[in-house]
Amino acid sequence: MAKEFLGNAYHHEIVLGSVTVFFRFREDQNILGDQWQKGIH
Repeated sequence: MAKEFLGNAYHHEIVLGSVTVFFRFREDQNILGDQWQKGIH
């Protein structure tokens, strides 16, 4: 039971970490996109 719980907790940490990195990356891309568009106009 404990091993199962730890395995699930570990899995969730990985998933949450990936999602966090993904959204952070998207935010960075959006910021770059905004700056790029401002540079054009």
